[in-house]
Amino acid sequence: MTDKQIRLGRPVLEAGKDSVRLTVDLQMDGQNKLYFEVAKDKADYLATDRLDAFVIMVLRHALLTGSDIYCDAPVTSDLLYMLNESLIPTLARKIDRFSDIKVHAEPCAPFGGTEVITGYSGGVDSLYTLSRHHGKTTANDEKANLKLDGVACFDAGVYEEFGEARTRMYETALSQTQKIASELGLGCIGVRCNIQDIVDEHYLSVGSYRLIACAMVISRRVGTFLLSGAYEFSSFSIDVDSSFYYELLLADILTTKAFRVYISGGVQKRIEKIAYLAKQGPEIRRLLHVCVHDPLPGSQNCGVCSKCIRTELAMEGLGVLDLFSEAFPLDVYRQHHDEIVAKANMASRNQHMAEAIGAMKDRGFVNSESIERKIRGGKAASAVINAHKEELLKKIKEKGLI
Repeated sequence: MTDKQIRLGRPVLEAGKDSVRLTVDLQMDGQNKLYFEVAKDKADYLATDRLDAFVIMVLRHALLTGSDIYCDAPVTSDLLYMLNESLIPTLARKIDRFSDIKVHAEPCAPFGGTEVITGYSGGVDSLYTLSRHHGKTTANDEKANLKLDGVACFDAGVYEEFGEARTRMYETALSQTQKIASELGLGCIGVRCNIQDIVDEHYLSVGSYRLIACAMVISRRVGTFLLSGAYEFSSFSIDVDSSFYYELLLADILTTKAFRVYISGGVQKRIEKIAYLAKQGPEIRRLLHVCVHDPLPGSQNCGVCSKCIRTELAMEGLGVLDLFSEAFPLDVYRQHHDEIVAKANMASRNQHMAEAIGAMKDRGFVNSESIERKIRGGKAASAVINAHKEELLKKIKEKGLI
């Protein structure tokens, strides 16, 4: 127990014109209101009688500031037990900047729905999950009970913009995700949380907590959340700067008997997921969207940002680049191929970029001598991006996102 504290009030439903918010009074670095928001016709998804999702949403900040969490409404009994007995002590011992805090709440019985959902962004990891768990299954299929009923569009700080700009980005992303879900015969729900407006945390450090919290707040109808793994389990590490490296631990503990989190793609490397997607039909391949410059699902990738480059290199190394011509402007990639390879090699400390460069080397497309020659050619890769920057900004402005 610590002297500092965070207090979560009782959840209250607040109806707007087209949406519903589940709101609590939050005493954390001052007085605030923390909410989750869904469309009005999705109000019956919200778990209104407990604070599970709210506790998870503030948990990392509580650990970092050494603040006990006091709850004016119940927390599911097995989640409360595992937080206080397992997760919090483990993280506090492993990360010097975390403190051994306690969550104070009345326990309540587990409760959850039956739907299976996954978060969707259009990236390699989420599209891999969608592809693997969408479609027909048989009684003997090991995924029979994990067939997707729907996809979710979450906004809990993933968009760097603030205010109206972030709202427009989220609404556009949700609209495009709804269209994709409809084409695939799946349901779709959007969940927003204002946590980033209250505490500005780098998304990598807290992303896994927030994704699970957004799924847990709709556990009145959802019983299973498929979390798309960002890194393979063999890279597991309890790292203060990236929750994605220890999401295996979070997924195991931030659950209840009635609401489970399973990680999809935790064994596969990113390049192995790309190889899997290459074997799917064009209706799946065209959905791949990894772009930094236009981060909304359903848009075309720019082809020159860091994420586009590492994905295209991996595809070329696998010999499947042309299969993704609907998703990437391959003429841009081929026109500036040497500069792109040089840029990628300079960023090869990134795990996913290193995989892409490795695949290129394995197929004999590049070698150390050719890479060095391309690097000596100067900063041409930056020039490539700058040449397309104005065009990209124009497209984004046309969408009203900035």
